[in-house]
Amino acid sequence: MLTVNTADEPTTYHSPLIAGDVLFPPNMAFAVRLLERIGWLDEHPSLATAGEDNEWAHRALRAGVPIVYDPTVIVGHLARHRPEDLPALYRRYARGQGAFYGTWLRRGDRFIARRATRDLLRAPWLLLRGLVTWNAELVSMGRGEVLGLLPGIVAGLRNPGVRAKNTSP
Repeated sequence: MLTVNTADEPTTYHSPLIAGDVLFPPNMAFAVRLLERIGWLDEHPSLATAGEDNEWAHRALRAGVPIVYDPTVIVGHLARHRPEDLPALYRRYARGQGAFYGTWLRRGDRFIARRATRDLLRAPWLLLRGLVTWNAELVSMGRGEVLGLLPGIVAGLRNPGVRAKNTSP
């Protein structure tokens, strides 16, 4: 569930995407006044590691706040994970993403139902593709999604969530 964009052209997102998220948390900035409109990050434990930023971006887009990708803004990150840490990390990412889905499924969000279905179907495909091609990172990613998405969705279904003032379910 990594959010990576390497496009050369700036893009402004006005609505959520079916095949990915549009917030790039390590490289983001926003006016503090947006917190009054969108609300704070939902810090429910089920969203930890990955889901809180994607959930916040979903609320922002639903509130009519565009998210701008600017490729001229570059932040360097030191690698902090060893290859043997990746399986657990990808599972935590998938669980957080699943919790984001569950939080919005609880509210009856049909778009998120489509996103969650897509990712649940894609997870075994990623794992199989990684196994067939001997791609260890893809195996870790696929296994993480297979093992993390559904438990995350269940945890998110129990999350009442943070509501922004100007969004509707």
